[in-house]
Parts: sequence; C-alpha cells; structure tokens
Amino acid sequence: SLFVRGNIVLSLTGEAERAWAEKLLEVFSEPEEKEEEVIEYQTRKKSDEGMIIPAPICFVASGTNLECYQCSYSGAMKVAAHILTYDYLWEEVRVKGGAYGCKMSVEENGNISFTTYRDPNPLNSLNCFRKAGEALARIIQEESLDKYIISTMNEVDPFVNVRVKGENAAENYLCRFTEQKQLKIRSEILNTTKEDLEAVSEILKRAGKEMTSCIVGPERALEECREHLDKIEVL
Repeated sequence: SLFVRGNIVLSLTGEAERAWAEKLLEVFSEPEEKEEEVIEYQTRKKSDEGMIIPAPICFVASGTNLECYQCSYSGAMKVAAHILTYDYLWEEVRVKGGAYGCKMSVEENGNISFTTYRDPNPLNSLNCFRKAGEALARIIQEESLDKYIISTMNEVDPFVNVRVKGENAAENYLCRFTEQKQLKIRSEILNTTKEDLEAVSEILKRAGKEMTSCIVGPERALEECREHLDKIEVL
C-alpha cells in the first residue's frame, strides 16, 4: 500500500494538540515488512529539442547543472540570477524581444535554468541565454551591487502570511533545506562581492556553450531555430 504510516509526512500549521496528530496517523495502516525495490533511472542523452504546437508564440527553456562544472550552489548565484533576470533578460528578451516573461534561476540542487513565456522571438532568447555570462561580467563592473543584494534578500525572505510559512516549512523539510543552510545562503547573499559574481560569470560562459535547450511553439518559429536543435517533432 502507498498510504501507510511509513510513507506519511504530516505538516501542521497553527495550534494543534500532539495527541490529535497521533490519532490522525492511526487512520493509516502499518507498512508491510518487505524488502524495498531499488529503481534505477537511465539518464537521457543530451538533446536540444523543438516541439510543435498550434500556437502563435513560443516557450523557451535552456538549462544545465552546476555539477557539470564541479561547482556547488551559493548565495552569490542567487544574486547573479536576480541581476540577469531583472536587468539583462528583462531588457534584451522582454523589452526588445517581446516575450511576455523571462527568468534565470539557480536552485539549491544545482539546476541552472533560463526560461521565457509567450515568446515571439525564440532565436533571440537562445542567443541571450548563451551570452548571459558576458552580460553579468559587464553589469557588475558598471553598477553598484548594493541594490541587487537588497532586492535579492527581499525575494529570498519576503513578508508572508501564516499559510505560506507552513507551506515553506513543509517544502524545506521535504527538500532537506535546513535552517542552517538557509542562514548560510542569506549570509552569502549579504556578503556577495564582485569577485564572487565574476566567478559565477565564468561558469555561465561555459554553460552557455553546453546548455540543453527546448523550444515549444509553432513550426515556423522552430524552423528558424533549426540549426540550434537536434530534432523537431509535433507535440
């Protein structure tokens, strides 16, 4: 059975008696004693793909992982993602390229992603993603970091209501994102230097040449990007 006590994580937000929670868990049966099956997933070969849909606009994504560059996640990467999202990508992909939305993110698990939403110019977006490292290096030489650090902290630690606090706590528990890790990331954000961001820019320069990309959109737009795609298929 899937719904057994051994598989249940109970998250409570608010005032509740422990006895009430324990009684709730009694509803679920004890798990059967058996050897757990180990499931192995094969990693897919890197492939840049286009998927045709009956729509006039595109959705673009490019990504990689920090492990590919023998690097680990840090708060400086959060600052870099904020700079690139709201400065570089906003100007080049949204304002000039016409995309409704765009974003760069770096997650604690090492995933780096660039994405656009309702994008009429996917080829421009791909080129911008690949030049993100150079853009970051240029911006940090021209601008003060203070405003970027403050806005990143506002994004990382916003004011939230009780319900969202509970959701965040449950998510952090399931992802093993402990309070110690959270404090470490906050400290790294607050103490980010230009040297830290220069190191991130070098990673992104390498990533720009090796990221895997996917474009979902009309056939005409995908044909314009064909030289950047390994295959195009109808979704």
